[in-house]
Amino acid sequence: MRSPRRRSGLRCAVAIWRASGGLCEQIERGLSRQNVNVRCEVEEITTSAEMAIPIAIIVNELVTNALKHAFDGRDEGDVVVTGRMNGELRLTVADNGVGIRRNANAMRGGLGSKLVENFARQLGARHEIVSSEQGTTHDLVIPKVA
Repeated sequence: MRSPRRRSGLRCAVAIWRASGGLCEQIERGLSRQNVNVRCEVEEITTSAEMAIPIAIIVNELVTNALKHAFDGRDEGDVVVTGRMNGELRLTVADNGVGIRRNANAMRGGLGSKLVENFARQLGARHEIVSSEQGTTHDLVIPKVA
């Protein structure tokens, strides 16, 4: 019996636009709320698995949190994931929900927030959060997408 050959330096290219679109569909189905829609508008971007996995975890966490919390007391809403390359990857997850409750711990205090921050740091990304009664926007800028 032959053992499988190990290949060092093997890189797997992952199409972020395809993966994030499928991920958004899965999350929407799993956490579906009537009249709350999830749209994914990510350009055709390909990167290594080492970058794609943390990006997918970030998208999963932010979209899941929006579906669970952003529309409390609202009959409808939208969560939109956008990704654009312009020398760097700008990834945005925005909702038109009720906004993050106004206390310091709510903005960056839970386990999900810590996951997002840790993976953003791993990617060398800047992560900004803007939240108001009209919704929340998470904006990540990832400088080097390989």
